[in-house]
Amino acid sequence: MAPLPTKSSTKREIPFFSKEKAPAQKSCRDQKEPRLPERSQSRFLRQKERANTARKNFFMGHKVERYVAFVLFFKGYRLLSHNFKYYRGTGTGETDLILKKGKTLVFVEVKKRESFEKAAFAISPFSQKRLVKSAEVFLQSRPELQNHDIRFDAVLVNRFFFIRHILNAFEKKE
Repeated sequence: MAPLPTKSSTKREIPFFSKEKAPAQKSCRDQKEPRLPERSQSRFLRQKERANTARKNFFMGHKVERYVAFVLFFKGYRLLSHNFKYYRGTGTGETDLILKKGKTLVFVEVKKRESFEKAAFAISPFSQKRLVKSAEVFLQSRPELQNHDIRFDAVLVNRFFFIRHILNAFEKKE
């Protein structure tokens, strides 16, 4: 039996591999030609740019809705729900703010655009129908609020974060 090596005599050698180094392989980064063709790269970058823009718009929308809720709080409104969304298949979509003032329930659609006019045109008849459906579903889920008056408002926000609160912007169509 061979004696155990001491710390000073231990040499770091791996006997199973040759001592010659294998030639280094070029990685994808070292190659001069791009991995994707020029056209595919530009399409990929456009998709990435669109995703970043969508993410920014999503977070900006939530920021604006919180800002509007804060401003309306000082007008005497109490926040009941923020971004109310019901289950799939009901066609309700999402209600930005549901507020209460006295005996009135207020369903608010918040739109931020460059100008108030563009924000007003962004509230389409289709989105109005979805807001009405959402109000019906919300009232079914909260029966204690059934006897309150209902109002649909729009809050328009321009690029300078000035707001315009339009009371009773549209009505429920039978």
